Amino acid sequence: MSGETRVRDVSLVEVFSSIQGEGTHIGKTTLFVRFGGCDLRCRWCDSPQTWERAPQCRIEVGRCSGEFETRANPVPVEELIAAAESLDLAAHEFASLTGGEPLLQPEAVGEVARALRARGPRILLETHGLATDGLESVIADIDVISMDWKLSSDVRST
Repeated sequence: MSGETRVRDVSLVEVFSSIQGEGTHIGKTTLFVRFGGCDLRCRWCDSPQTWERAPQCRIEVGRCSGEFETRANPVPVEELIAAAESLDLAAHEFASLTGGEPLLQPEAVGEVARALRARGPRILLETHGLATDGLESVIADIDVISMDWKLSSDVRST
């Protein structure tokens, strides 16, 4: 698109290939792109290592291999897409953009979603749903939204 600003880098936690383990798409082949940073501190969070943006991330080196290499953060978007392609991206039914809270990096989410979708998989966004401006800016690039509603009694904002 003309006039579109391109994001150069994205803060990640990890990128890996697996099977969706929850929700209505359980059992589907999924490439997980876990973004770093979250503005909530849910008592029951299963991935508190995603709360802060880290100086490094890990990227799986072969589809479902369980072997990872460490890379410096932030990661250039082109490098993320190349890593996804090396994991046989087109063989995945979904690419899950998860976190942390991906919508704290809405420009990166939009760019990554468009690039991944153009290569085959449907895009699933996992979000807490509070970053409404970010969601509005990327919704056209998302196929499925998994929104995890929070009660104020369960959350401490940063």
